[in-house]
Amino acid sequence: MQTATPMSDESAGSFSRALFALIGGQVALHACMAGVRMAAPLAALREGHAAWAVGVLLGLFAAAPIALALKAGRLADRYGYHVPMRLAVGLTTGGALFAVLSTYVGTAGFAVLCVAAVLTGAGANFGLIAIQRAAGRMAHDPTELKRIFSWLGLAPALANVVGPVVAGTLIDLGGFRLAFFALALLPLASLAWARMVPQKPPAPAVPRAERPSSWGLLRAPGFTLQLAGIGTHEKGGKVNALWAGVERNPQLDHLQTKIETALQRAGLERERRRFVPHVTLARLNGIPEAKVAAWVAGHNLFRSDPVPVEHFTLFSSRLGKEQAAYVPEVEYNLA
Repeated sequence: MQTATPMSDESAGSFSRALFALIGGQVALHACMAGVRMAAPLAALREGHAAWAVGVLLGLFAAAPIALALKAGRLADRYGYHVPMRLAVGLTTGGALFAVLSTYVGTAGFAVLCVAAVLTGAGANFGLIAIQRAAGRMAHDPTELKRIFSWLGLAPALANVVGPVVAGTLIDLGGFRLAFFALALLPLASLAWARMVPQKPPAPAVPRAERPSSWGLLRAPGFTLQLAGIGTHEKGGKVNALWAGVERNPQLDHLQTKIETALQRAGLERERRRFVPHVTLARLNGIPEAKVAAWVAGHNLFRSDPVPVEHFTLFSSRLGKEQAAYVPEVEYNLA
């Protein structure tokens, strides 16, 4: 995996602000969706709609995320955090405003609530994917990645409290129209939080006519790698593996992107986990953690000589009774 490098106080402060902004942005978006998701069925039941219709309405909050998840992921990969977040805010706010409209249109109100459900569900999901992508790119090593996502996991839980409580309170005070309008304002806070997240230029798009075949994408020049730093994996709170990090290398990142694109062209789904190259040194079972920590501390400054990379190999993994068996299938030479 990539070696962890100490951050300066200024970098650490910027990192903390950005993470806090990601959490705040997700809370604002998800709270709107959660509030509309709670209030819309109540409004439908008040208008006398059947229980099955309310079930359909609730299902629509999840329908759009299922249909648009891949599109949202590609958008986040192409444009980073800010463009998808603006789209998410527009969809979520628009959905809540449709819910406001439902209070004016009488018998057509249920159909308008269905539109509101689709839009708020889609917006919350677009924002969630953009936020997760941005958070994953902030991590410098696996331990930091776990810490980031542990903090990020607080956002949906907090939003699921804030949204319904705000909606329920305002329904009691002024009715559904007031509640939906207030919920429509919540996503706008995400735009304010977004100002604290660093801007990144979009990845260049390749014109369709210039795109090579899937196998042609695998052609890439050779390069050198350098191992740097030592770290550990944890599972269930226990250290279970020891690894050497790979120093950041644009040529390796470029090759990984080409392989990922070729796999998608071949019909496979995109890998959701962040690419963090490493060399596993040992699987640990029953080794005292203090002993492992001491060894890591004593070798953390490890740095190898440059290693030439002239080919890469596709392996298959077959699970056995005791351990997985890795079998080389195809070898690709680098130019």
